[in-house]
Amino acid sequence: MLRKSLVPIAILLAVIGLFCGWVYSFKEDQLMISTGVNVLQIFAGTISFAWLFQAFQAAEKQEKPFWLLLQAGVVLYTTSILMWLYIQLAGETQGLVILFSAVGLTAYLLFLCALIFKIRKMSSESSGPSYLFNILIFVIIVASISFHYLISPTLESSGEAWWTDMMTVSYAVVDLTILFVIIILYFLIRKNKKQQVLLFLGLGLLIQITADVFYSYGSVSGSYQTGHFADLMWLSATLFIGFTGYYTKFNDRSSVWIFRNPVEDKDAAFPFASITVFIILVIHSYHYAFNALSLGFLITFILVVGRQLQLLRKNQQLVAQYRYLAYHDPLTDLRNRSSFTEEIENLLADYPDKQYALLLIDLDQFKLVNDTLGHHIGDLVLVETAKRLEMAMEENMLLFRLGEMSLSLPSWMLPMKNVYKSPMESWAASANH
Repeated sequence: MLRKSLVPIAILLAVIGLFCGWVYSFKEDQLMISTGVNVLQIFAGTISFAWLFQAFQAAEKQEKPFWLLLQAGVVLYTTSILMWLYIQLAGETQGLVILFSAVGLTAYLLFLCALIFKIRKMSSESSGPSYLFNILIFVIIVASISFHYLISPTLESSGEAWWTDMMTVSYAVVDLTILFVIIILYFLIRKNKKQQVLLFLGLGLLIQITADVFYSYGSVSGSYQTGHFADLMWLSATLFIGFTGYYTKFNDRSSVWIFRNPVEDKDAAFPFASITVFIILVIHSYHYAFNALSLGFLITFILVVGRQLQLLRKNQQLVAQYRYLAYHDPLTDLRNRSSFTEEIENLLADYPDKQYALLLIDLDQFKLVNDTLGHHIGDLVLVETAKRLEMAMEENMLLFRLGEMSLSLPSWMLPMKNVYKSPMESWAASANH
């Protein structure tokens, strides 16, 4: 039986398959392709709205505005697709096209409002000045690239009415603003594991913005047709936004497919990578016309960036070592009391309604070992005890050393009735001998 947590993924794969099959089957008939793609987008919008509505019903009072804004955005976005389908079938009318663009833009603004609302709720955990610097560098570069390669060529070659140019610029500005807010939300999510499900929302909007870029570029170059890759990205983006609502009801970490951060602790490289790409594009805009000054600047820049990245790597290694020492016992290499306190507090804060088990182990007559055989032998006993307990550890358990003779075994995410298994009994038996 298909796990409930995989149902959205199965729907996404099925919709992608239907999209590709439909476009391939009617590749000579643009009207049929447009009809099928729009119907799939309406389906994606409908099912995403249903997932978001479930999350809205289950949400606490202070969180309901967030889900309401997302629902309204999906409804307006789906409505704009319905309007576009009608325009395609009944013939284009200027009034409907203007209304279609205005409704779609309003949907984007509602998504933006939802993001801002969530950021304000999470603002107690500041992203820090270094993150704000990275965000600022990234957004300036993206804005420059977007204006140079997309907005400016679109306005120069459009020859359309003023409202068309206004909508083009408005969509670009809103997309850039959403991108900026997504980056801020990303850094906030990193400090709040309970909010990791919002990565689906961020990914969905990021895919949507990327699709807008492909569409704008395709429109300027004349390469866009219905059934383009941008249409598939819009379709996927709508479903990913719905994923946010679907997976919110899963409070158990083991029950939800969640994204893991592939670039964790590498944030300092973001501005360097962004500036490197920016310089390459600047050189390209000058058709690679180097002179002695520009070549010297480029070589100097590469050396400075390489040196800075080397220093950052060393600093990160030192921070990782210090953090490990701060949260681990130097004798047994187990997690220490500070780590135990932090894990317990985070667990109870993130999952207050779950049941857990905590086993405290105290070694009998341990003081006698120290007094008669010496502290060196006592240390060996502790080390060997830690090794034996670690060998019997199950996947979802953690082992801590709390004091001179005490160890604890919290069992995360297990119902109480499943905790006392044979490993636990063997630990208790061995501790008594």
